[in-house]
Amino acid sequence: MPADNNTIYKRIFIGISIPEDISRFYYDMASALNKTYSSVKPVSSRNIHLTLKFLGRTNISDLEKIKSCLHKGLKDIHSFEYNIEDRIDAFPRLKNARIIYSSIGNGKEKIENIYKIILKAVSFMNLAEDNKKFTPHITIARIKNSFDFTNMVPGIRAKEFKNINCDRVLVYESILSEKGAEYFIIDEIFLKNKKER
Repeated sequence: MPADNNTIYKRIFIGISIPEDISRFYYDMASALNKTYSSVKPVSSRNIHLTLKFLGRTNISDLEKIKSCLHKGLKDIHSFEYNIEDRIDAFPRLKNARIIYSSIGNGKEKIENIYKIILKAVSFMNLAEDNKKFTPHITIARIKNSFDFTNMVPGIRAKEFKNINCDRVLVYESILSEKGAEYFIIDEIFLKNKKER
């Protein structure tokens, strides 16, 4: 269950969900890697998503303003489609991999635009500036001790997913436990239907 309102802070991030069949595909892919390389830890299928902005430890007194600013900022943004490429990469780089991910292809520019709107919407929080370039992606696994992943990539049978519909942006609460993180949707910002003007 999400933390109750007596809690001063919640761990918050903003993202886009992906269809269950796609998240299951990536989980199965990462699980297969784990059987060969135990240091590769798959992201559970229910937690696979596209992160737009991690707000982190957020005072609950700011939540309603965050939601309001997001709804206002995104009210004129239309739903759109995007592709996930059949290419696996890693952060910070393949030779020193810590996070394994799949890249976003078509539709990336629209996601980047939403990211900019979100930054403006939460600017009142005075978050620490992130110097890393925003790269829309799907995280599929994490590696506790980084290693050179370059030679593993050719053996991964990635798959391209086309025309994935994005009709909403989600605000999540992340609760950490011994079993790992659990994500709960605490708000949905619906994008305009393509037929709406």
